[in-house]
Amino acid sequence: MRDSLLQLEWLVGELAELYPPQEAHLWLFSPHKLLSGERPVDLIARGETERVLQIIAQLKDGAYT
Repeated sequence: MRDSLLQLEWLVGELAELYPPQEAHLWLFSPHKLLSGERPVDLIARGETERVLQIIAQLKDGAYT
């Protein structure tokens, strides 16, 4: 449980570097093309947080290049 919470905390911090809170919420609860139309929040609920973190890393790489 602790590891899951730490991953979520890291995920929120990473997402906060890209979006203001309202947009981050929208990003989490909207279908995403890079996730084959799935919502990040659904992957997180299934324990696939690492996959969501990979997408956020890709977005950050694109935002800072």
